[in-house]
Amino acid sequence: MVSRLILSTTITTITSVPNSSLAGSEAPSNPSTFSGDYVQICFSISAVSCPSPRQPLHGSLVQKAYNGVFNIYLSTVRYDCDMGYRMVGPQFRMCQADRTWSGNDTRCEEILCDKPSPPQNGHVYFTDNSENVGSQIEYMLVIDYFFLL
Repeated sequence: MVSRLILSTTITTITSVPNSSLAGSEAPSNPSTFSGDYVQICFSISAVSCPSPRQPLHGSLVQKAYNGVFNIYLSTVRYDCDMGYRMVGPQFRMCQADRTWSGNDTRCEEILCDKPSPPQNGHVYFTDNSENVGSQIEYMLVIDYFFLL
């Protein structure tokens, strides 16, 4: 497998003098002594990085470093949702060369349960007035009594 690290280069200073030559023994051994017909270029190199991904409400994220560094090109993040919530969006995202995370934002949505049908001659109640995962229901049966005299 071939690993690549994309770098961003920024040239910060260019100084040139006509008839410059950087060949062979004419180039000075100490860059701080540049003078005359030499070109001095100063630049900085930094890894392509993405902004820190956001943790979804009612969920978590686990970042995986690439070459020991987080939020750089090819690093990944994995999302998980708390119990009672379902994931909307990708579970895995990767930092891309354009400094964005792949895919759309991931969020965790509450799972709501449908109210079950009541039994014949009865009713169904959510005991905690909630229809989310883990809620309990109560069935009530209506029984008719007939008295014979």
